[in-house]
Amino acid sequence: MPVRLANIMKEIALLPENLLRMPSVVAVNDWYMQSFQEIIEFEKKEPNAETVEHFCNELVKIRNRHTNVVETMAQGVLELKESHDVDQHTEHSIQYFLDRFYMSRISIRMLINQHTLLFGGQLENAPGPNSSKYIGCIDTQCDVVSVIKDAYENASMSGREGGKKKPLKAPKKDSKELDDDDLAHKQKLKEQQKALQDAKSKASQKGPLVGGGIKKSGKK
Repeated sequence: MPVRLANIMKEIALLPENLLRMPSVVAVNDWYMQSFQEIIEFEKKEPNAETVEHFCNELVKIRNRHTNVVETMAQGVLELKESHDVDQHTEHSIQYFLDRFYMSRISIRMLINQHTLLFGGQLENAPGPNSSKYIGCIDTQCDVVSVIKDAYENASMSGREGGKKKPLKAPKKDSKELDDDDLAHKQKLKEQQKALQDAKSKASQKGPLVGGGIKKSGKK
């Protein structure tokens, strides 16, 4: 794991200078540096039960520290785009880095989960009759086809529902639930509607307006 941490830190250092100055990217880089320093301290320690327990605790702490790495790095890229012009070449370079960065994060978390489950006592307390089929976080009886089908169905359902749901409207009040203000407003609307209809009726009976208009000049 120290090698993986060191590799990703080296790749972060190769990012464009403007991106490295973004507060969110600075925070991510600091997290990786701190985690690397904490892990490397165990290189020369005696491999006894106390060291194993301490190491597992440190791994859990590192895992918690890196929980929001994805969101924070994405925020750093947004900060760059909001404050600087990013050309197409730079954007492609950043995307290439992000792909490698996120894949590295997945592998690091898997190593942490595997180690803490095997040596941190978490697996021994796993509930259910199927706990024995796991080696760490690896399911030895995993049905890969079933997992793929389940992922496909979830993605299909999300695609069908995406963009089709309308915001919920406030439920209309039942006529029995109308208060005095609602009734008064309703009556006022009726009166206004009736007055408008009467005005239209009178106007149609009078015919076209005469006099008071602009007279046309007889001169051409």
